[in-house]
Amino acid sequence: MSLSLTDQRLDALYEITSDSAAPYEERLQRLLAFGCGIFGLAHGILARIRDDHYEIVAVAPGDDPATIGSRFPLADTYCSHTVRSEHPIGFARASGTAWERHPGFRNFRLEAYLGAQVRVSGRPWGTLSFSSCTPMPRDFDAADRGFIKLLAQWIGFGTEWIKLNKQTARAYAADLSRAMIGAIDEGVLCIDTMAPHRICFVNPLAETLLGLKEDAAIGRPLADLIELLPDPGSCCRGINDWTHCPQHGEFEAMLRTTGRPEGFPAALKFAPVALDGDALTVVTLRDIGKSRQTEEKLRLSDKVFEYSAEAIVITDADARILAVNPAFTWLTGYRPDEAIGQTPRILKSGRHDDAFYTGMWQELIGNGHWEGELWDRRKDGSEYPKWLTINAVSDDGRTSHYVALFSDMSERKENEDRIRFLAEHDHLTGLPNRRLMEARARQLIASGRRRDAGLALMVIDLDRFKNVNDSYGHPVGDRLLIEVAHRLVANVRDTDMVVRLGGDEFVVLLEDIHDAEAAAVVAGKIRAALNQPVLVDDKVLHTPPSIGIALFPDDGDNVDTLLQNADTALYQVKATGRNAWMFYTGQMNEAVRLRLQLENDMRAAFEADAFSLHFQPQFDINSRRIIAWEALLRWPHPEHGWIPPEKFIPVAEETGLILALGDWVLRNACREARRWLDDGLGRYRISVNVSALQLAAPDFADGVAQVLADAGLDPAQLELEITESVLMSRSSTVPGTIRRLKELGVYLTLDDFGTGYCSLAYLQAFAVDRLKIDRSFVRDLESNPDNAAIVRAVISLAQALKLDVVAEGVETDHQTSFLREHGCGETQGFLTGRPMPAEAVAGFVAAAA
Repeated sequence: MSLSLTDQRLDALYEITSDSAAPYEERLQRLLAFGCGIFGLAHGILARIRDDHYEIVAVAPGDDPATIGSRFPLADTYCSHTVRSEHPIGFARASGTAWERHPGFRNFRLEAYLGAQVRVSGRPWGTLSFSSCTPMPRDFDAADRGFIKLLAQWIGFGTEWIKLNKQTARAYAADLSRAMIGAIDEGVLCIDTMAPHRICFVNPLAETLLGLKEDAAIGRPLADLIELLPDPGSCCRGINDWTHCPQHGEFEAMLRTTGRPEGFPAALKFAPVALDGDALTVVTLRDIGKSRQTEEKLRLSDKVFEYSAEAIVITDADARILAVNPAFTWLTGYRPDEAIGQTPRILKSGRHDDAFYTGMWQELIGNGHWEGELWDRRKDGSEYPKWLTINAVSDDGRTSHYVALFSDMSERKENEDRIRFLAEHDHLTGLPNRRLMEARARQLIASGRRRDAGLALMVIDLDRFKNVNDSYGHPVGDRLLIEVAHRLVANVRDTDMVVRLGGDEFVVLLEDIHDAEAAAVVAGKIRAALNQPVLVDDKVLHTPPSIGIALFPDDGDNVDTLLQNADTALYQVKATGRNAWMFYTGQMNEAVRLRLQLENDMRAAFEADAFSLHFQPQFDINSRRIIAWEALLRWPHPEHGWIPPEKFIPVAEETGLILALGDWVLRNACREARRWLDDGLGRYRISVNVSALQLAAPDFADGVAQVLADAGLDPAQLELEITESVLMSRSSTVPGTIRRLKELGVYLTLDDFGTGYCSLAYLQAFAVDRLKIDRSFVRDLESNPDNAAIVRAVISLAQALKLDVVAEGVETDHQTSFLREHGCGETQGFLTGRPMPAEAVAGFVAAAA
């Protein structure tokens, strides 16, 4: 099966980002060039935003007119918008749009642009942008914007990883010392390989040459501290030209530094090093003047030997120990008098065979150098990992001594293991996270293809888990999740994997599943285990699971497709009652697609102001006088016609769009009521339905007050219809909001009364003004005695509590007579008036007069 465009992009992206053998700077260059290709733009730039300036960190292609290290006022670039936006910014043409007035267009004539914010440690760090001087033939779609956001996230993660490693400078000290010891008589700096080559380590001699202490030099670009004086014999004009030096970063030049303003001849060497994937470069500065070279060498050799954090051992040509430094004693436990005269064999742990040491000596004799990791034993018998570097010292072409340097890697290995664990596991439950799950799933899928074996992927969501957090707090919810993790692990095989994706969502990977029945057995065990109550702090918690299942290869041949289809099955479980498991089918996917299309169409309709309000009159049952109008939201879809409210309102509530829609309805309904009053149509209450999400907003009552003030409408003319579920919600803000609305003088109606579980206590506590009998009870008054009894009971209850009562859905004279006979004061329905657009209200009022 051919891959989609998105899959092709992701595969190519993964090939770049997962190439651990390539330096980070190289992968970054490839990433920028890759972005130029997929977006069809000429230039790719990664920029660091510093205060009000835009500083170029990387650029592609290499012949781009912009150069690394260039700085521009941020306000002159399109990135001034991008760095402040959580979402990508993009346009296909600047000419003839508002972007044409931007300094970025006037200064650089960039017609097309697509950029995304790069975040590091949760904060905006810079921007990733692609641009072109020619317009694009099409606009950037959601896939483009989503993909550049993914690129920016990867860069942000890489930058954050570098930052994390830099912040653990103590763990790097031993590694940097190894790099320094090879040039003991030289100034040594460690810089970022990536431009602008900021300094992250400075040794004492380099501090002298630079004229700055280490803490003042760290973080500054190398070019700020070292100037190359004109020198016809040098291959480099500027210090940053070392990356193009034909001698591979090794050359001689005249330097000027703050510490040596008069300038001096020096040999420079730039040596890239890899520390746990970090792209760093060690820079050595050596004064070629013999007197200063000798003086610095003698001064530093004793100091480094005595104070080095690494153990140093000097032996003769026969490997007999001649001298050790204090760090050797501290690391091994052997005093100098116990070590001198011995060979390094006193440190052997026995973990390495003879072939290992034979290879070490062959390389040392052949190349004069050996470096690597091995395990040794201290005097007290404890074993430890160390990094060892051995150099042969020659005198007249003959090896006279060996110098060995080593450091204890125990803490570093523990940190590496911990960082690796945290990167691949959930911090709360200790389960593998999505990253490790995806890697494992890819292995199982590849193995399954070779062995013709199946795989099942289950997505598990806990029903009513949010209620636990809301009612008892997150600590109780966390302990519940830990217990759920234990139960999941206990009900699968050791070869299977249980993963926490986040929140209350888990994934189970089942290996070697050959049919749906086998997966169903495991799903049944998991459902049974999670249906058992959990006791936390004397609280009995019950959060049964909903489980969606996808099978490889039937439901997908990659982890993303399997996960998406299992999610689709999970969504279907929740839509049909929860606390069950279900396999993925194509029909489910189509249902989810249609629901997503409805959500997208609804958002587009809202942005295009395509919704409308219709109004249905409510009458006094005796005088037949209009007393109120209910505002009803309507959606005329350009392709599918009028979309029923019962179809789109639930989606609006799920997505949160109901907040914006509700505010729109409230404002327009109040404006219409005011207009009717001004036009002399009459003083009517305007009734507006309010969702639970609106009432839960802390500022809802203040917003209502502002809408009334803007419309110039008396609060008594506004009626808000709320449902029983709103009154019974656990939201701490709802009671205060309702009290505030009552203080404003707003009229409150309890809608669809009798369909929920509202008690008399709630009616008294929230002091509503009116009950609304649901149409489902009114519809069958003539044929269903139970409905008639319910309607009589609701009317009697309202009269006892001195509440008004209105019946909706009244369509026959018999229903009207029944309601009038039993004391219902108001009616609403097709019999007296259908919903109508605002422009039809005046004619209806005149006809009803």
